[in-house]
Amino acid sequence: MEPGRARGRLPKPTIRFDPDSGIALEGGVIIIKCEARIDGLKRFHIFKRSEPIFKVTTDSNSTAVFTITNVTSKNNGIYRCVYYKERPSPIRSEPSNIIRLTVQAGIKAPLSILQPASAAVIKGDNLSMSCTTVTNGWCFFYQDYHDASSNLPIAEERSNVTVSITTVDFCDQRSYSCQCLIEYNGTKAYTARSNLMQVNIFGRLPKPTISFDPDSGIALEGGVIIIKCEAGINGSKEFHLLKGGEQILSAYTDSNSPAVFTIPNVTSKNDGIYSCIYHNDLPCPKASEASDDIRLNVQAGIKAPLSILQPASAAVIKGDNLSMSCTTVTDGWCFLYQDYHDAYWNLPIAKERSNVTVSITAVNVCDGGSYSCQCLVEWNGTKVYAARSNLMQVNIFDRQEPKYKPAGTGSSNKIPVALSLVFTSFVVLILISALLGVVLSKKIPATDQPRSQGETVSIQPCPLKHAVYYLIYAKKPKSVNVKL
Repeated sequence: MEPGRARGRLPKPTIRFDPDSGIALEGGVIIIKCEARIDGLKRFHIFKRSEPIFKVTTDSNSTAVFTITNVTSKNNGIYRCVYYKERPSPIRSEPSNIIRLTVQAGIKAPLSILQPASAAVIKGDNLSMSCTTVTNGWCFFYQDYHDASSNLPIAEERSNVTVSITTVDFCDQRSYSCQCLIEYNGTKAYTARSNLMQVNIFGRLPKPTISFDPDSGIALEGGVIIIKCEAGINGSKEFHLLKGGEQILSAYTDSNSPAVFTIPNVTSKNDGIYSCIYHNDLPCPKASEASDDIRLNVQAGIKAPLSILQPASAAVIKGDNLSMSCTTVTDGWCFLYQDYHDAYWNLPIAKERSNVTVSITAVNVCDGGSYSCQCLVEWNGTKVYAARSNLMQVNIFDRQEPKYKPAGTGSSNKIPVALSLVFTSFVVLILISALLGVVLSKKIPATDQPRSQGETVSIQPCPLKHAVYYLIYAKKPKSVNVKL
């Protein structure tokens, strides 16, 4: 309905732009404010010419705020607003005065950048963020809701100045954004709306413990270091390993076992401070504070000795034994692993002295794949790991049964053999008919049906034979800034 044609009995609202210049840059933001100086529940509508484009309900005498983001030349034009009250009977106001928005065609609004890009914060701690643009100006911070027109202003501060929300609660778990008010040709204009910053709030869990294996925290170049993070609570947990506060590896455990992070082929880049945290999501999101820090010292220029796994490859019949041995240049304890998709995920299967043969008895299809080893050796009076060995490829094959050959070859045996084959075929046909009747009547599942020669059979993964295993699901997880 054309807002100027109907006259209501409610006072006329006031309308204005923020900034009040009514000038916007392409890609920037413009804010429209409509105010009615009466109390009670009201529904506001914004019109562009005669077309309604926004509506919002307020339950007080506060101003209704409409935000247009990513402004284009299509937003050029005249705007006005009206408001409605439903009680005690429906009634509408007169329309406001007209205001005009001018979009500067071809003039791109500068970017606003909200940092950090995301954050995980413990309930009760503080959340800090800052908004930056290319020039100095006032920046406005918002807690975002379902759309850009419904967001809650939480702070305003100079560009690149940190703003903190103290003692956060689960209500603060939302997306945040910002925009800055800058000078353009002697007038004020808003920059573009920033990226969305996702904030996750967690309850607090007990602090985990972290340790190196070997516990000296010393590694040689090219060697291996193992980091263990342990939480003294049961249930599934997701662990994160941090280096200098930055998340580098993640692991999931479904018991009270520690998460084990293996760093192979160590270099001087791995030198530094490590800590870990963990969290779970059931029954509600909770996270621990960070563990104590531990320092890894990589001995620059000192090469770790090699570990050699023999044989280099093996083809084993299902049900037979698989033997292997791990050797290094000096005596030490060697650890053998069944490797998976990457060096961070492997299953410990045995521990034995260097050059001592280890056997896996009665191998199954689960035992196929790659194997590796590493040895714990003495260096300058302390324990360090040698380099991770070569990968040993193991293939498991089914046992081929010998074909039946008749004992006789003379012509006197041909007739009895032929009669025997005919009789056997007749019996087999009867059995097949009976079997088909059972299948059709009872609908045997496909996995229970007999396999014919040459048929491709999908083999289900075997259950792991070892009690402890760890699932490392990401070498490079999404960047998450952890605020602790």
